[in-house]
Amino acid sequence: MKVLYDYQAFAMQAFGGVSRSFAQLISHLPRDIQYEIAINKCRNEHLHESGIAPDVWRQQYPFAGLSRYSWGNKAFKAYNHFFERMPGQRASIKALQRGDFDVFHPTFFNTYFLRYLNNKPFVLTVHDLTYEVLSVKPHRNDDQVAQRSILCPLASRIVAVSENTAADIVKYYHVPENKIKVIYHGAPETHEGRSLKPMFDFRYILYVGSRGSYKNFSWMLDALHPWLRQSEVKLVCTGPELNAAELEQIHSLGLDDKVLHRFADSEELYCLYNHAEVFIYPSKYEGFGIPILEAFANDCPVILSYASCFPEIAGNAALYFDLNDKASLLSQVKVITSDDTTRTKLVENGRQRLLQYSWQKSAEELAAVYRSL
Repeated sequence: MKVLYDYQAFAMQAFGGVSRSFAQLISHLPRDIQYEIAINKCRNEHLHESGIAPDVWRQQYPFAGLSRYSWGNKAFKAYNHFFERMPGQRASIKALQRGDFDVFHPTFFNTYFLRYLNNKPFVLTVHDLTYEVLSVKPHRNDDQVAQRSILCPLASRIVAVSENTAADIVKYYHVPENKIKVIYHGAPETHEGRSLKPMFDFRYILYVGSRGSYKNFSWMLDALHPWLRQSEVKLVCTGPELNAAELEQIHSLGLDDKVLHRFADSEELYCLYNHAEVFIYPSKYEGFGIPILEAFANDCPVILSYASCFPEIAGNAALYFDLNDKASLLSQVKVITSDDTTRTKLVENGRQRLLQYSWQKSAEELAAVYRSL
């Protein structure tokens, strides 16, 4: 049988969890599942590194570093729309019109494809329902919620990345439970036995990823600032540059010399995990939480909010704190940074927990969904 994937996730991200998960799943599909990715050019690193689409031209940024600047982000969105997404959608429509596939799997929520399906089944992957659960208003020109409300009832099957996300889909879109298949993400590559030289000569807490309101970064700073000011430990952040409001909060809390930002490629990110005192994920909601597995893979202790899917994914391999109690976060940080026994136990539990997650297993489960249709 043959599965057709479209352009969406690969055209909208250079790096990112959605496109990375699709690249991993596709690259691990069993041999009886043929596939086509309908896109002719893109800059997505996961697509190119996986080798699953060798004929796709590697689209470059107009110039190096464009997306690191605020004005560059605006410029790149326009550039991305006209030079990647529009040709990608045209390529996907052409593939849909040819009709030489058995199942269609869109990689995001644009509903453009519905008129071209010709009664063929489609599988929809839902990674999270952040906007719906937290009542976060979509960004301007972003109608994900409206698109999901159309696609969820129409999909032949829905793939959810956690039981928590599956329950949210049932709650918000009234989809029958038997229409949803939970397929976890796989584990990242471990670096056991490799020597990763420290990037810093000081002890640090690690924060990874974006810092939007529901990510709780500001709340975390408030919780930790009295301890950080008097401790030798610092806070290292990856992801987007610290914005003006964040820099102002850092300054007002007296943390100018305690919080620093670092852009990191994949290798540097693994190194940051490997030498961190602890990785903190203070988010109010996530669909799965890939950074948890990244931390486990690099022997980094983990502290999580006791919320959403976190207990489901991490189990006993993390310490948890109460989102309504800043003191509970600080208490757990103090434990990790002073108790070697607890730290060692968490690292070992993380290694064991990681064994539950496999891209090969996930791809087999996805293939079974395709065959059922």
